[in-house]
Amino acid sequence: MREGGALASTLTSTNTAIVLDSTAGLASPSKRHSNWRFIPLYLRLGDETFLDVVEIGPEEFFRRIRMSGGQPRSSQPSPGDFAAVYESLSGYERIVSLHISEKLSGTCQSARIAAADHGGRVTVVDSGTVSAGIVLLAEALQDRLEVGTSDEEIGCVAERHRRDGR
Repeated sequence: MREGGALASTLTSTNTAIVLDSTAGLASPSKRHSNWRFIPLYLRLGDETFLDVVEIGPEEFFRRIRMSGGQPRSSQPSPGDFAAVYESLSGYERIVSLHISEKLSGTCQSARIAAADHGGRVTVVDSGTVSAGIVLLAEALQDRLEVGTSDEEIGCVAERHRRDGR
C-alpha cells in the first residue's frame, strides 16, 4: 500500500506482479498465478522472426528446426517491449521482473532500462538460470508474496537460488 506516495513496504500477491520471460516455458503464467505475466523473446528461424510462445509454440519451433536443419537464434525483448508489459500492470504497486541468466542473454539489461522509468516500482532479478529454474524461483517468490514479504527477502531468496539452486 502506498503511504504518502511511498512504495508499499510489504509485498503481497495482490500488490506485486511477477513478470517472467518466455524461456521459463510457461505459455500462460497468469493461469498458474493471477499476478504472473510473461514477456516473449524473439526467435529467428531462417529469414523469419517470431515472438516465442505467442507466434510459435515449442512443437512448431522444433518441427521447423528438424526440417530446415538450420540453427535458430534468439533475441531479447526491447526496453520498449518491457515498458509495455510494465505499463499493462498498472493495477499492481510493485513488479518483480524475473529473467534468464545474464550470462546467456541481454534480457535483464533491457528490463533494467525499462524499469528505470518506473520510479523504483520494478525490481529486475537475474535468475542465474533458465527454463524450470526460473519457474522454481518464481514459485519460491510467490510463496513469500502469499504471506507478505519485503524487498530484502525477495533479494535474499533470489541470491540463495542463484548460489544454491534453491
